[in-house]
Amino acid sequence: MWAIRVLGITLLAAVSVPAEECALNVSLGSANLASAAAVLKAKTMAAEIFAGIGVDMGWSKATMDGPRCITRINARLEIASGLDERPDALAYVTVGVGADRQIHVFIDRVAAMVPNSSLGALLGHVLAHEIAHVLEGVPRHSDGGVMKARWDRRDLQCLIHRALRFDLVDAALIHAALSGPDE
Repeated sequence: MWAIRVLGITLLAAVSVPAEECALNVSLGSANLASAAAVLKAKTMAAEIFAGIGVDMGWSKATMDGPRCITRINARLEIASGLDERPDALAYVTVGVGADRQIHVFIDRVAAMVPNSSLGALLGHVLAHEIAHVLEGVPRHSDGGVMKARWDRRDLQCLIHRALRFDLVDAALIHAALSGPDE
């Protein structure tokens, strides 16, 4: 495990001040499956989580001004079709041909985990977690923070009050993914 931490620190040092990063632009489909307040909170929370590692993200289909390249990711809220469909998952990522990446969030499962007043905070963390999976390009999880495989009751209480963070390895992988043109 110490080797991964050293690798993360090394990678973070190498990419912590990139000359130019691609902009991160996420679109959210079927947002009407959650309240407008929950969706706004989720977008704000996810952006705050990425801002914690120096990554700016936008939430629209429009082209962002600034960097010459844009990493676009599509996310969609869905209702779980049944208990057989990824029964333990709150969300998952599909990768299609080329750079076609889609995040699927089971909003009914997310909503069942917390009181309605906390839905936006949890949804923001789920989105940040899945966006990171898309950017990292590997199905890895961290021991703690936003990239933990399963959040326990303590994590849920924590993320309602303040954003969980990315660890050094995740931050390095995300910056590496954003350091060049989106292919």
